[in-house]
Amino acid sequence: LGKTVEVLALILTHTRQDVKQDALTLPEGKVVNYFIPSHYSGGKVKNTGSQNMEFEPKEKVQCPPTRVMILTAVKEMNGKKGVSILSIYKYVSSIYRYDVQRNRSLLKRMLKCLIFEGLVKQIKGHGFSGTFTLGKNY
Repeated sequence: LGKTVEVLALILTHTRQDVKQDALTLPEGKVVNYFIPSHYSGGKVKNTGSQNMEFEPKEKVQCPPTRVMILTAVKEMNGKKGVSILSIYKYVSSIYRYDVQRNRSLLKRMLKCLIFEGLVKQIKGHGFSGTFTLGKNY
């Protein structure tokens, strides 16, 4: 970083032979920031209309409770080898338009609850890396 700053300082302070030195100096009291260009256009700066913009809230999506979403996902996609947690996430996000990235911990907690109640059974794996099917209590 030190070498880069040194090279930039040399570039900015280097005087060219064919340009008069007086043309490069600024009037007294003027300051130039070399890294951020000035956006002054000479006239009044026009506002982009941010005052007149109306706030439109996001459309609320009505979803069933998370336990119902997880149970229907496992029930609908139930195969011989079971259902992975990623496929449950994909099913829930595509069918119910549910934000899985934001509510990932909520879905994991509910799946853990369903395993404890016996509604969902884990066939393979440890933790959430395995596959799941419907349990005996469903």
